[in-house]
Amino acid sequence: MATYRCIALSTADATRYRTARTDDFGYPIERLDRHETYPCRHCLCEASATEGMLLLSYQTPKPKSVYGHPTAIFLCARGCPRFAQVDRVPEIVSNRHVSFRSGSRRYLCGRSAAGVSAPKCLLSLAVQA
Repeated sequence: MATYRCIALSTADATRYRTARTDDFGYPIERLDRHETYPCRHCLCEASATEGMLLLSYQTPKPKSVYGHPTAIFLCARGCPRFAQVDRVPEIVSNRHVSFRSGSRRYLCGRSAAGVSAPKCLLSLAVQA
């Protein structure tokens, strides 16, 4: 049976951004302290900004393609555990409509899904990659 893994921001990058004033593109890292939740890209949970949430530009190291362009992400300002579970859809995926990408060195495919249909979508991509 195929398995899938949602890859979170590395702990090394999360730690580096938490101590930096600017992101990798030279933009100021913004700090939000509101009574709202935001999707942290390290723990992959809806996290409260009451203890601080960072907003910055990030570019994934892979793929080196048109799909790997910079995007705005949120990150818990305080340390949080990195999501590393296999065959589990993280909270920030299960509660919104998202685009999934999967690929190998020669093949890239994508799908879009929301909520309970996310696991089926991820498994179909894992089989194709």
